[in-house]
Amino acid sequence: MPESASPRAAVVSAIDEAVSILHNASKPVAQRRRELRALAQRDLDLAGMSAQVLGKHWTEMTAAQQREFVPLFERSSSRLISARSSTIQN
Repeated sequence: MPESASPRAAVVSAIDEAVSILHNASKPVAQRRRELRALAQRDLDLAGMSAQVLGKHWTEMTAAQQREFVPLFERSSSRLISARSSTIQN
């Protein structure tokens, strides 16, 4: 997505791409999960989302704890999306 694209266009584009990945039954489930994870890493502010989720507790954490939490938050979010998606099944 070009830097000049509107925030709305960026969100619509990311959602369209995620839906396309989810519905591509020609790819193995593991590959679709990897592609969704890559999309999230590219298009989401995972550190910012982590800070929002933890609220005041984020500022109580050390920088090392914050760096440790972000990938845990990402994995947890990925699992939740996979579990809730009826499209991604073995």
